[in-house]
Order: sequence, then structure tokens, then C-alpha cells
Amino acid sequence: MITNPNSATQRIKNHLSYKLGQELIKYDTGGGGGNPLSLIFCLLKIKFHHKKLTKFRKTLELARADLAYPPLRQCPDFNEALWIKTWLTYRLGRVLLECDRDKFKGGYFKFFSKIKQAKKEFKVLKESKVYQLKDELKFKNEEDFDFLIKNYALIENLLTHYEALNEIIVLNMAFVLEHFNEISLWLNSKEFKEKYEKENHPYPPLLNPDILNELLLIECDDKQNLKSVLKEQAFKLSKEALAYINAKLDYRLIPAEKAWEMNLPLPRRYEFVCLRGHGSGGVALSNFLKLCGINTINFFCQGSGFERYRKFHHRLLELKNQRNCISIDDVGATLYGNLELRNKLFAFFDKITPVIFQVRDPIELIKHAYGRKWGTSWAKLKEFTLEHNFEEVIQKAKEYQYTLPNNFIGLTNQCLLWTTLSSRFKLFKDVTYLDISCLRGEKTIETMQFLAQKLNFKIPPNTQQNFTKSFYNGNLIFLLPLTLYVDKQNNKKILNKEKSLAIYISYIKTSPYDANLINLYDKIPNLTKTDSAIALYMKNTDYDKLRLNENLRKKVCKYLHDFTINLTKRIELENSLMLKSEMVLEHLKNNDEARKSLKEILDKELIILKQNCPDIVASWKYYQEFEKMCEEFENQN
Repeated sequence: MITNPNSATQRIKNHLSYKLGQELIKYDTGGGGGNPLSLIFCLLKIKFHHKKLTKFRKTLELARADLAYPPLRQCPDFNEALWIKTWLTYRLGRVLLECDRDKFKGGYFKFFSKIKQAKKEFKVLKESKVYQLKDELKFKNEEDFDFLIKNYALIENLLTHYEALNEIIVLNMAFVLEHFNEISLWLNSKEFKEKYEKENHPYPPLLNPDILNELLLIECDDKQNLKSVLKEQAFKLSKEALAYINAKLDYRLIPAEKAWEMNLPLPRRYEFVCLRGHGSGGVALSNFLKLCGINTINFFCQGSGFERYRKFHHRLLELKNQRNCISIDDVGATLYGNLELRNKLFAFFDKITPVIFQVRDPIELIKHAYGRKWGTSWAKLKEFTLEHNFEEVIQKAKEYQYTLPNNFIGLTNQCLLWTTLSSRFKLFKDVTYLDISCLRGEKTIETMQFLAQKLNFKIPPNTQQNFTKSFYNGNLIFLLPLTLYVDKQNNKKILNKEKSLAIYISYIKTSPYDANLINLYDKIPNLTKTDSAIALYMKNTDYDKLRLNENLRKKVCKYLHDFTINLTKRIELENSLMLKSEMVLEHLKNNDEARKSLKEILDKELIILKQNCPDIVASWKYYQEFEKMCEEFENQN
């Protein structure tokens, strides 16, 4: 009888197999009266009542869904209770049900031989390694458990007291059996035992990552013919890699979902890692690296740990024969689903590379986080004509509304995260700390030259001045791109895209320049220069058409000249309206709770920076003022 629906033990013992087996054992030990007819009557009675109760339970749950039992796997004793299905009591009852099912095929003639076999199987299981490790094995569902019990003799030599490995074997039982030789060779290798088992690594991979990455060195987009292509290049590969080819074990053939389940690290198609908090110059550096031919792969705030793994997996396989770096810009567990999903994702960056750790004065980070109109565009129109004046395209400037909090714990998710983030990448020893001041103005050129030498990339000619441009001036990031349509036959504010020449007002292109685009800043000498990363692009064919019409060309030049002057003034105005670091300090001075909250956070998160780049921390003007403020308040108290 089930008195507690949340008890998996009670619910499995309520299975008909268990109840029938219990009655058989009772009879066999003398507690059933010794009369075979009495036994048969009791067994029939148990079966009848069980079916009646099962039918009643189903009817009840249809009428009252709220009375339905929770899934068995949600019960706290789920893993423990599953082993009841291996007990002799349960096995005997299952034998009886099998014989009854085949009663018209002579099922009961096999009853005693099956009982004998069940007892033998129970004894063998109790003496097995699987049974000795039963308290350490975890299962997602009953099907995984049943599959293990059916096949445990084949894989029990792979199971050890290494709990994380046992868990991944159980989770991928069918795959393990299908590729037993390759997996067994890897799990019993010296390399696996030293790198994973000895270290009790929480995410041991079922396949050798070195071999999987060795196969990636041979390029092939055709999954159907991948095996034959790899075999043609067999002379380049190791013996183990050939075995993987024959078994079709390749990153390109394993879905990301399966790779995640098997703890496969991400493909090693990245050359370095960028760690940074939001607001530390990540957008600028990523764009500058793109100018130098390096892709930054970043999925900031884009789903759970698994979702991001899937995206990284796809992108790294897609960007073959290219130079890539990985960027991690947030660390809050909730942003990854939970702490386990976050840590698992971070563990799958197993290629140890140089690290660029971007940092910034925490007071400036607070200003950045709370002092912008996030997601608010200034544009009234994203597409316009020569007949639209500036005021018709761009909204009027509005006062900024600042709401600084009493507690800054929310910023530890993606801004104030240095020690927490560093602790997840502690195997990465070659770390270069880069303050945002190194990515401002002319100093950016020097910084990029340093990184080019360290990371072995080349800066294309005639691009260095682009490094001095700002992407965030005046919230410009929420305005661009815009498109100006020039129609020589239309003097009205009506868009006719098909007959118009398009001028794209956007950021400076961050990939090697598209050969079909030209920047009008290089063609129109009187355009207002700005330190923002603004460009005015036109297709070559459109520009050639514009040059043929001198009157229209002059009109466009005049319009762009006036537009860029007004845009530059507006950027300056937006900058003047933004929250200032001095205003953040004033808030901290007047708000005890906010000041103490930030002090507690920074005392923890700045540990790694004070140890490794004390000169940068010492250069932070506003942070030093904050520390002095805290010291003064402490002395007063």
C-alpha cells in the first residue's frame, strides 16, 4: 500500500512483480500454509486486487489531475529504490508474470527452470562490481537503469570509484556498448587516469579529445563522405585516429547535444581567450581584432550553459581555416541556468591558451551599467531621404533618468566578476591584464601593436587610425545603422529603394573591407571628422553613378556635411547628459547600504587583480577615492 506518493521505494514495492514475488517467498519459507491451491488462490487474489486498484488510480487521475503521483524520478529515494527491481523477490514475481503471459504457449512448463535462472542471476549480480558500486551510480530514469542491469556484464570493468565517470557511462550506456573498444581503450589509458581520474575531474570525456581534434586537421564539409576522405589521409593520422574513423567518431558527426552528454570539450579551434566584465572595452577590442582577421566568438547572456555550448560547438566547427578567440563576458550562475551548467561549460574550454583579461575601474563600470539608455534608439527614422532634415531623422535629446541601487550584488553577474571568473580558468597561466585606458585614443595603436606581437597576428596597412575610434560615444551604439536613400528623380520624402542610391551610415567595417564598398570619408574632404567609429559607406557602382551627376553629388556632399556636423554635436550633448563617475561616488557617500555592499563585493572580486596587476588597480582614480571614502567612514565609526 502506498502511503507516501513521494516514496519511490513504496511505489516500486507496489508493483505487481514485487507483490507476487513476496507471496512466492512467503510460501517457500513456510509462511503460506504449504498448500499449492492456497498459493494459487492468493496469487490470483493479489493480481485481481492490483488490477482493480490500478484501474481506480487511472480513473481518479483523469478526474483529478492534482491527485496524480509525481514522476518516479522526482522522488528523493529514486536511485536507491531502483535496486529493488533486482531483488530476488521482484525477479520471482516477474518470472511468474512472464509464464502467465505465455500460458497458452507452455509458459508454466518453464516456470521452475526460470526460477532457477533468476536465482542464479541474482547471485551473480550481488557479487558483481556494479552491485558493489550501486550507491554511487545515479540514473536519470528507469529505462537507463533497466538497460544497465541487462548489459552490466559488458561494461562493469569500466566502472570504478570515480563517481563522475560512472555517471557519464550510465547516461550513455547504449553509446558505450556500440563503441566499447574505443571507449575502453581511452578510459584505461595512462593519459585518462592522470588527467581526469587522478584529479577527480568533474567532467571526464568518454572519447579522447586529442584524437577528435587530430581528425579536425583534415578538412571536409561533406559529412556523407567524411569517412572516405579521412581514410584517404590516413598516412597523416595516428593508429587511434584510424580506429575513430572506422567507428565514425568525429566532432563533425556527433551532435552537440550528444557531445555535451558525453562531456566532450569544445573543438580547439581557438587561439586565445578574452575574459572581461561588461563595460570593460570588449566591443572595441573585438572590433579591432576583427580588423586584424581574428573572429571573437562570444555568446554573452545567450542562454543556458548547454545552449551556449551548442552555439560554441557549431561556430567553432563552422569557422575552419580561420583565426578565432573565445570571449567570456558574464559569470552569474542564473545567466547559465544554474551553477552546474556554468561550470560544466567553462570546463569544456580545455585548450590552454594565452588570456587577455580586460578590466576597468569599478566606479566607471557602475557608471557604464546605470548611466546609459540601454536599448533606446535616438532614431525617429532608420531610413530617410535627402528631403528629411536632421530633426526629422533624430529624436530630441532627453534627460537621463538614473536609479542607482542600494545594493550592487546584481553587477557581480557580468561586471564586478574578476576573481570569480578567474577561478574558473585557473589552469590558464599566461594572462595579460588590459585596462580600458589602453583602448582609448592613440594609446590603442600601441596596445594593438603589443597584442599583435604577443598573439602573432598582423595589423593590416592603413587601419591603425581606426583603433583610435570609440564605439560607445554618446550612446551611438543605439543609433546606428541608418540608411540614406538618394533618388535624383524624387524631391519628396518618399522612399523608392529600387531607384535610389544607398548610403549606409554605420560603424567602421570590422572585417577586411568589402571590395564593393567605399567609405565616403575618404572621398568627401569637408566631412566633419569625429573620434567616434562612424563610417559612410556606398557601393562602388552607386558611387560611380553619383559622380556622373555633378549637381546630385554636390547636394549629397552638402547634406552629409550638415548631417555629420549635427551628429557630432548630438554625440557631445549625449555625453554631457550621461551619468558621471563623480555622481556615483556621491551616491556611495550618501548611502551607507550601497557603500558597504560595494565594499564587500570589491574586497572579494579585486583579490586576483591586486595580486597580479596592482599597478592597474593603483591607477584607478575613482576606485582609490572610494577606498579613501570607506576608510574615512570606518575611522569615524
